[in-house]
Amino acid sequence: MLNSHPLVSIILASYNGASFIKTQIDSIMTQNYCHFELIITDDASTDDTDTILNGLRNADSRITILTNHSNLGLTANFARGFALATGDLIAPCDQDDIWHPDKLSRMVAQMGDHELIYHDSTLINASGESLHQNLSDRKEMWGFDDPLTYTIGGSAPGHAMLFKRELLTRCFPFPDNIPFDYWLGYVATLQKPIQFIPEALVQYRMHDNNAFGVKVKGANTHRRSSKNESNEKLRAKLQTLADKCPNDHPRKPAFKALVQSYQSFSPANNLKRMMLFFRYRDKILQYKKKSAWRKWLFCVKTFFRLQ
Repeated sequence: MLNSHPLVSIILASYNGASFIKTQIDSIMTQNYCHFELIITDDASTDDTDTILNGLRNADSRITILTNHSNLGLTANFARGFALATGDLIAPCDQDDIWHPDKLSRMVAQMGDHELIYHDSTLINASGESLHQNLSDRKEMWGFDDPLTYTIGGSAPGHAMLFKRELLTRCFPFPDNIPFDYWLGYVATLQKPIQFIPEALVQYRMHDNNAFGVKVKGANTHRRSSKNESNEKLRAKLQTLADKCPNDHPRKPAFKALVQSYQSFSPANNLKRMMLFFRYRDKILQYKKKSAWRKWLFCVKTFFRLQ
């Protein structure tokens, strides 16, 4: 049971964030919930991020700054910060957003017996101007209660999460083929539902260099993987999820069957895969903002390709 004023560990994983990180940190330090620690792990930035962070050293006893000697990548960088957290509650933090002054106080007040909660966010552009949309206008956001929701996607973004420390003990080690927030959400649903708070408590900045999440239309993207590479990544991801699911979990047979159906494009596996998607579509596709007809069509397409 949490005390009424728990310590919150805010974990900010930075990399080449000089353009926006000062604004983000300012919004954290002006939270009306003051019982927090801010742990910043910089992933060997090559821009002026280090200069900005050095200016914050010793500015507030709640701030801890660590710099990686080499680039670890986003998930490993967050994992390093999580391992250093001392709070009962943990809040991942992007380097380029703006927090509502009440974000922490509202989230802590609504934590209750939940293990992981998350909230909505307002979209802004690179200049900080509102796009007059929330993330929930683009993705379905629910109190996800089933790990099958994470079979091919999920909509509980890390920047909007608050979770209890005990969840971390089940998440380590973080796999390198699944985003950290995807893994947190999936592991949480193996035991308890995720609670959604329909309040926009962060201004989520959309720009060309977003690491994950909603992308700017027309933004540059990395080289597309070949079809074979993409399929192997999908198989590996699904296998990782299935391996994590306990043997006595009621969804274990479904994950095992899905893994088998992903192994080849034989007619038998194609049919099995499609039928599994049809059977569990209400959960697997819960995060997608699609009509019932489009979800039905999506399931048909799984006969021909991996998702």
